[in-house]
Amino acid sequence: MNLNDYNFLLEKFKLIDKVSDIKGIISNNYCKIWNKNKDGKTRNTTFLEFMVFVEYFLSKLWGNIEDINFVWRENFFIFNEDIYIYKNNNFIKIKEESLFMTSRDLWSNLFFWFLSDFSLKNNKIKVLKPNFKRDWTYNDKLYFMNKLYTTRKSSIWDIIIPFFMDSTEEVLKSFFIKVNSMLWKKVIIKKSFGDMWKTVRALDLWNWLDISNIKQTFFNNRHYSYQGLYITPWYDIKKEYRVYFLYNKKKDSIKIYSIKSRINNIDDTIFQKENLEIYKNLWTKWNYINPKDFIKKEETYTFVKKIIKNIWYETWVLEVMDTKEVGLKFIEINHMWGSLMFDNEDELLLQDFYTDMYDMLSYNWNNKN
Repeated sequence: MNLNDYNFLLEKFKLIDKVSDIKGIISNNYCKIWNKNKDGKTRNTTFLEFMVFVEYFLSKLWGNIEDINFVWRENFFIFNEDIYIYKNNNFIKIKEESLFMTSRDLWSNLFFWFLSDFSLKNNKIKVLKPNFKRDWTYNDKLYFMNKLYTTRKSSIWDIIIPFFMDSTEEVLKSFFIKVNSMLWKKVIIKKSFGDMWKTVRALDLWNWLDISNIKQTFFNNRHYSYQGLYITPWYDIKKEYRVYFLYNKKKDSIKIYSIKSRINNIDDTIFQKENLEIYKNLWTKWNYINPKDFIKKEETYTFVKKIIKNIWYETWVLEVMDTKEVGLKFIEINHMWGSLMFDNEDELLLQDFYTDMYDMLSYNWNNKN
């Protein structure tokens, strides 16, 4: 909705004194198809959606006219099980019972999509929207974070998901001050979509925090863009694992085919890099682990199986990390299946992985038809 349409909506909203006024306001101000008299009327469907919502809100006795607030230029973020709003140069936690209603152009936004499921875990926050899911895109990181949210403490730990409709540098400074007080002084900021590691950055919130550059890279998209952001603490990672798996849902059985472990060589200059692109800004060494040896790592193997079952996907490459601070945690699901292969044993196992994958998918397809 542009500014003119928004101001028009506000002007007509002020005319509402009681529920019975609304149908007349719609009739007098919403332009019908083939209507010859278009002057002083709007064709913007958000106007109709909003007026009907107000009628519904008041008729259900959910509240009064003065309880309805517009968030056209507001800034929010989710922190674990709470939601914060920017007020008076600070982000404060919303403690009141709140109902979010958004028009169709925001139904597919990652923030509201995440918030709709988040609201099921927070009895004070509700989202009024259709039972609608945007088509999943294979490299959408927040999609899988959402799947694991009920086990957040054991699977993900802390996470912040911002939704800024007015991302001035002043707002961003207040935001990162708040992030620093909630998480640690060092964090990772990611876009849910993007090239591998090129839309990921390490930030030291006490040093080298170039707000203008961060704004340009991460907060310059329109507010309904799919480029959802999220922030997690920067962990001291002992080891990362990339696990090639197949999950037979019918038999509830998991087979691990190949594991790559990764060790990063990191110093404080990483917080001055424009991203975490490996082999350019991040030195990485990969090692191969035989599946039989990996299964012997009982704690890690149990954690991996739990994540696979919670994600509920038949095949992918799972990335997890073992950290010094919080132990084993989920990183993401990686769609770049064949990018890492070692000689001999690993080569044969990966060939088995793809062959068995096609066998399983073909079996599922044949049984569906």
